[in-house]
Amino acid sequence: MNKNFIAVLILFSVIGFSQDESFDNETLSMFDGVIAYDQKMNRLNDLVANREQAILRGDYGHSKEKKKAMLKKLHQRAKISGTGRTLQTRQHFVEYLQSLGGEMGEGKLPLNRDGSINENFKGRFSDYDLQCKPVNCKKVQARLLASGKFELRETNPGTFDIVAKSGGNNDMVKITFNVDDPDGKKVTRSEKINNVETYTAVQIKQKYGDYQGNKSYEEALKAKEHAFKGGAKKNNDLICFSHACDEAFNTSTKTAHKLIKDAPSFVDNYDIQQIIDDAGLKKDDGSPISSKEYKKLLEDSYSGKLKKSTIALEVNDLDTFLQVRNKIVKQTINKIETIQTELYNGEKTQLDSDLKAGKISQDEFNKRTNHLNEINQNLNEYSKNTNYQEIKNANIDANSSSQSIKNLYKSSSTPRTSNADSLVAKGKRINDKLTSQMADIDSGLTGKRMKIVDKAGMLVS
Repeated sequence: MNKNFIAVLILFSVIGFSQDESFDNETLSMFDGVIAYDQKMNRLNDLVANREQAILRGDYGHSKEKKKAMLKKLHQRAKISGTGRTLQTRQHFVEYLQSLGGEMGEGKLPLNRDGSINENFKGRFSDYDLQCKPVNCKKVQARLLASGKFELRETNPGTFDIVAKSGGNNDMVKITFNVDDPDGKKVTRSEKINNVETYTAVQIKQKYGDYQGNKSYEEALKAKEHAFKGGAKKNNDLICFSHACDEAFNTSTKTAHKLIKDAPSFVDNYDIQQIIDDAGLKKDDGSPISSKEYKKLLEDSYSGKLKKSTIALEVNDLDTFLQVRNKIVKQTINKIETIQTELYNGEKTQLDSDLKAGKISQDEFNKRTNHLNEINQNLNEYSKNTNYQEIKNANIDANSSSQSIKNLYKSSSTPRTSNADSLVAKGKRINDKLTSQMADIDSGLTGKRMKIVDKAGMLVS
């Protein structure tokens, strides 16, 4: 189905457009810049991954504090470089997509409205999720295919990704579009539920407004959705060193953070602390870690303030860190499964009672009943979804990364003092590459804004 969909789009684009007729030189130049961005960010990603492993191995010293400081500098400079390139290239592409009918909410942009840097922007890791009306989605698809520079991947009905046609192993351009279809004319309920890019709780709120009943019932849907978006990935696919693994790890911590935040009726600090203690997660020095500290690690990972290589130096075991995350998710959604029918019946009874007592009008009763029923239908749809059931029934204790991946995070036992000078020289070359990438950013407004946050210093001092 997906291949046929793309084939039809390609045929349409070849028949309906030609580059000469459809694009001016400025637009074509922008497209070329986006392809170059993809290639440069892939090189940056490889460079950073190699340095992360060298630092963790102890190539520049075995002190934990020194490793943390060096990783912090490395990640800060990589973020500056990625953000600068985004401002210079990728952001213009997004603005072009918006001119075709793409809609994007706040919070995803590298700059705040006042022109200052958005500290929550994650450089090359920040994704762009846009929404479009069905007619505008077709327009976006046709135009980009006509350029010959991009490919479309229909990841699920109602969602497609735009990726660069540059042959890179890890696409750095990827922009996800969701079809704006609140009434389900193009995408069925089960298709929306099975789509990791769609948050039905958000769509329902847009349709009905704030839920007026027991807030825990709305929390139940949010929790299920966050759990589903996080998936049931193997640890090997989360803590390896690649762009795909980094994205998967970030999604894992992000969805757990959001589940805890959005479903306080079903998971609290006591629950989290019990899971931490039972799993044996501790700080790197062997001292206890509190639920508050664990939640901060999740939040900082989600916001981009901490990468998994740094988290690995904060805790006694990265596998155990993920095991706690997975048990929090599994325990929470299983708790919801046992109570969601009781919650629904309680909400129905309350609405009937309020109507009979004259506390709400018939119109208000109908609206709130429809709102309740939509949440209920989506909760039930998740319950029978096979991908969701994998998360609900996951064997978490058996999910551990391979020894070869574990070894990537361990200090090398081989002395490296004899080649210290060459290591410093190599580190300086890496630093110079990052510096040249940042210096290559336009000297105009973008460059001036980037200089404000360029305080990282050398990678190797």
